Amino acid sequence: MDSSYYDRQAASERKKLEGLMRRRADEDKLAARAEEAASKADIAATKASSSSQARSKISEAARKRSDAQKHREKAAKIAKDMADCQAKVHRHEGQAADARTKEARKTRESQEREQRKADRAKRDAEREREREVIAQRARELASQREVVRFRQRTDELEQALQAARQVAPCRIVALFMAGTPEASEDDDKPLRLDREIHEVDQKVRASEYRDQIRFETVQATQIRDILDALNRYDPDIVHFSGHGAGDALLFEGPDGRPQELSNEQLALLLTAVRKPVRLVVFNSCLSAAQAAMATNFIDAAIGMEEPINDETAKTFAGQLYGSLAAGTALARAFEQAKAQAAVLDDDSGRPRLYVRDGVDAEEMILVAPFEVQEAA
Repeated sequence: MDSSYYDRQAASERKKLEGLMRRRADEDKLAARAEEAASKADIAATKASSSSQARSKISEAARKRSDAQKHREKAAKIAKDMADCQAKVHRHEGQAADARTKEARKTRESQEREQRKADRAKRDAEREREREVIAQRARELASQREVVRFRQRTDELEQALQAARQVAPCRIVALFMAGTPEASEDDDKPLRLDREIHEVDQKVRASEYRDQIRFETVQATQIRDILDALNRYDPDIVHFSGHGAGDALLFEGPDGRPQELSNEQLALLLTAVRKPVRLVVFNSCLSAAQAAMATNFIDAAIGMEEPINDETAKTFAGQLYGSLAAGTALARAFEQAKAQAAVLDDDSGRPRLYVRDGVDAEEMILVAPFEVQEAA
């Protein structure tokens, strides 16, 4: 057996010894308590008001002394076990010391053998290094020729990469989150958000830089879906469409009925995204408060100061994304969307654009040719 085995045995016996010591102490305490109870019973017997009470106390004192004797006997037996356990500890410690001596001797002998091997290996290595020097000189000459060829190939690849960059689009992602499709309490029919999605998709497809904006949608969005969607698509633009409640947005709840998302809750979600969102569009009634609040965390936001009807919301959203996908600055795209909605439908909703301090909406271009973005 090695020394660690005997060390474990000694540790196990020491642990047993500690347990026996605690048990003995417990038995000594119980014996002392029983003796004390017996003494109290004797005193009570002398003060008893009747002979029957005196006999009862004398009997109780006898039982307590008997209990005390039992605990002392248990303590004595435990003391014997402690002595045996202590002897085992000493024996195992001695065995561990002997085993360590043998192990040390074996280790020393092994080290001496390894040293002899190392000396032989050193001599072999010196001879190998001499051969390697000769081979290395040959490899260096070959490597120099390879370096020349690699440089030529690298120059060719860099030229091809630069050419590809001139035509490759720098894409952004617009994420459309459709809120609750059910009718609100003040409306007798549900929103046709599919028509708004279709309008945006058609406008983007018809735009000049359509390949540089990817349009993603999440239907019947629930509040618990928002962060998952933001992580999945890493959008540059987030579009919330559905019913609004002034100080909250309405989404579909687990039971299919509308569930409110307050401004404070929305703020938590916007600050938790892993990629900064540049623009948020709240295409819902009375959403200006959400838009104003959103600019505390993102560059720009659009919201509605008044209720907006379904047709106006569709027209406004379609023109907004169509203008952005044509490379138009945000401020101009917003004005074009307002004008288109007013001409074709009415002036409901009263859209309003908010920007964060230090952001110029006139200069904010979300979709542009690759070379323009490289220059920026």
